[in-house]
Amino acid sequence: MKKMFVLLAAVMITGAAFANPISEKAKATFAREFKDAEYTEWKGINNGLYVVTFKINNESLTAWFTEEGKIEALQRNITADKATLLASRAIIALSSQATVTALVEVTQNGDLYYLVKTEDDKAITTYKVYTDGETQKIDKKKF
Repeated sequence: MKKMFVLLAAVMITGAAFANPISEKAKATFAREFKDAEYTEWKGINNGLYVVTFKINNESLTAWFTEEGKIEALQRNITADKATLLASRAIIALSSQATVTALVEVTQNGDLYYLVKTEDDKAITTYKVYTDGETQKIDKKKF
């Protein structure tokens, strides 16, 4: 679980990926689950996972698939008002301390949480915000 979370955070923050052929099972699951997807872009990443970025109803989404076609995680770009009430309050509190440069909603193994990237004149910090408003600092890079 922690390995997958670190992978999600790394992809969100750096966008790093490697060129690998895409699993046909992953493509088939994607086509079945996201019929209205537009602007799809696939990338193979380490550990037999594949990531696809796409849009549905003008919303940007990212999904991670296994070689067997199982959806490991789904991420979408959101604004704070689309988060749960308590998470939204926590995100607003973070934005009062630094500029929010990225906010995504992540669904993974049935769990829902938010990744918030902030920046100030000293550092770039990434937080995990749970639906109940609990906040956990997961990365900090000082300038």
